[in-house]
Amino acid sequence: MEEKRRFFTVSQLMDYLGEGVISHQQVYRNIRAGLIPSKQIGKKILIPAAWVEEFCSDQTEDVKHGE
Repeated sequence: MEEKRRFFTVSQLMDYLGEGVISHQQVYRNIRAGLIPSKQIGKKILIPAAWVEEFCSDQTEDVKHGE
């Protein structure tokens, strides 16, 4: 049975969103600014998958409403 992803690393988030959508620097800036929630374990920064799914869903809705 495959487990659902619970967290993304910064690199995984960038891959998930697609090439050129956001840079490492932009992700880290948004984390520091509190715009992207995260947890830190040692030096590893983890972004909750639930937030990523919600963010992407919200963006899809914004695009639909903008048409």
